[in-house]
Amino acid sequence: MRYLLGVFATVFVLIAAIFWIANSGDSRTDAPVESKTVLTDYADSSAKLVYEIRGELVGDNERQAVRITVDRNLRTIELLDGYQQKVVEKRTFPNNSAAFEEFTYGLSRAGFVESQNSDFDSEKGVCPNGNITIYKLADGSDEISRLWGSSCSKDKGTFDGNRRIVKDLFEDQIPGYRELLRDNDVKL
Repeated sequence: MRYLLGVFATVFVLIAAIFWIANSGDSRTDAPVESKTVLTDYADSSAKLVYEIRGELVGDNERQAVRITVDRNLRTIELLDGYQQKVVEKRTFPNNSAAFEEFTYGLSRAGFVESQNSDFDSEKGVCPNGNITIYKLADGSDEISRLWGSSCSKDKGTFDGNRRIVKDLFEDQIPGYRELLRDNDVKL
């Protein structure tokens, strides 16, 4: 009986060793290489940087959002109503390459394209009593980066940059930003 137990133990150890050796190779070669977006690579391009904040989940007639888009030629703010985001007010200001480059570098230092894992596949329905913010980098029709965050502490989202600095940088691109929101009764 001891002999039989010894054979079984030896066979078990051999199988476990073979399994361990077969799976202990360099797993990094099998893993897909994930490229990291470098925001400053787009400082001298036709890229657009977008900051959009959406309000609480309320009735369509009460829903509000604000979208700020900045590229090397223009700075645009849009006040949006409803879930279909009808533009109710739009203002556009000129921009230039030097200003866009500085803005891009500022956003890069604030972590505009830094991401983290989220418990949610999408921002839809998350943080119903708070705000959702979308952070987007697009180049032509290519969406390079699209991250989101929420004002609810337990629903952090995929954005891992400095929310306050990014918010301030975008708002400061629009002359009279606070007055425009106040005059249109936007509460975000």
